[in-house]
Amino acid sequence: MYDAFIIAVLPLLWIALNISSFLIIAIHELGHAIPALIFTKQDVTIYIGTYGDNSSPKFKFGRLTIYIRPKFSYLKNRGLCNYKTNISFGRQVFIIIAGPTVVAFIMLTLISWMFSDTNIYTEVLIATCLVSAIINLVVNLFPKKIIVQNSTRLYYSDGYQLILLAENKSNYQHITAACKYYDGQDFAEALTHLKKVNDKYMDESVFSLMLGCYIALKNYSLVKKLNKAYEQTRWYKLISADDYAHLAYADMQLKHYEPALVYLNRSVTLNPDKFDSLNNRGYVHNMLNNYASAKEDLNKAIFIDGSVSSAYSNRAFANLGLGRAGEALIDIEKAFELDPSNSYAYLTKGMYLFEKEKFTTALENFEKAKLLDEATMLVDEYIVKTKEKIPVLKPVKKRKTNKK
Repeated sequence: MYDAFIIAVLPLLWIALNISSFLIIAIHELGHAIPALIFTKQDVTIYIGTYGDNSSPKFKFGRLTIYIRPKFSYLKNRGLCNYKTNISFGRQVFIIIAGPTVVAFIMLTLISWMFSDTNIYTEVLIATCLVSAIINLVVNLFPKKIIVQNSTRLYYSDGYQLILLAENKSNYQHITAACKYYDGQDFAEALTHLKKVNDKYMDESVFSLMLGCYIALKNYSLVKKLNKAYEQTRWYKLISADDYAHLAYADMQLKHYEPALVYLNRSVTLNPDKFDSLNNRGYVHNMLNNYASAKEDLNKAIFIDGSVSSAYSNRAFANLGLGRAGEALIDIEKAFELDPSNSYAYLTKGMYLFEKEKFTTALENFEKAKLLDEATMLVDEYIVKTKEKIPVLKPVKKRKTNKK
């Protein structure tokens, strides 16, 4: 009889614990969202059960958007509140502490109810909610960095933000200002604030922001300098797949293909389904004449996202290197279909025509590629080679006629 009771009750307790966890997460994030709506006068987004998954079902209430991730368990207490940080320091503090404060108030209320005259079933329900509230408070006050799915930068837990506030108001303001400008794509202004952050507070999240700014501003040599300055630090091993992809991209632009390949390998190891890293690694393998490896990466990239023109032009390059001209032509046509202005599609079409000894048409494609993008790989070399193949026609002399 006792065993049957336990078997019946435990699933109910599990369900109650997860329902209460879901409600506590929602209350916690609303604790941030409501003052954010009041102070910023702008849109606010909260996530329940996830860190920034925009593919979850959403509900919109005026300026507030709520994403809810349906899942079996909510005990991990994943939740996030996104809002614009262009507000005063005091209001920032209020928004940060509002979430944990609401949960703490619920905890105190539940504790007071437990000591009131209630039956055993009510006490069990109150205890379940109390456990959920304690878990939520511990998870959110524990200092940690959060990887958000729809963002290229890291976010901070409530506890981490409170530590930054307590230690140094100035650094916190510079970091939050940099995040604001970064999200608004004003990378020069974001970089101005990041450079004012004390080196003591330099970590993988600030590094990631600076890296993204340099890439957006095309300061590739400064990317190398930044990486060299911090690659021996303790936190460097925590940088993300996006960061390694950025480091690789800088090396690609500088034509340093071997180190680019190292970073791309690390990026793909951390995120095997990252399209950009697979596509760029295919490109780098092409530059290193590793055509079979290039094609393998590009096949995976196209399987993940078949709507990007550059993946097809890169695979066309690999197919030409492997002697598969027919497959290359199919990829070239697909690349043009997706993006008629893809300079690499013109390059690979020129290469295909060059192999077919159609030099005049090949030259037209190479020159079009250069016109679209002067930095197109190997285009200058192919223009010179193709011109050497085209015979120079001597002007035809007019025959003299005797006038009568």
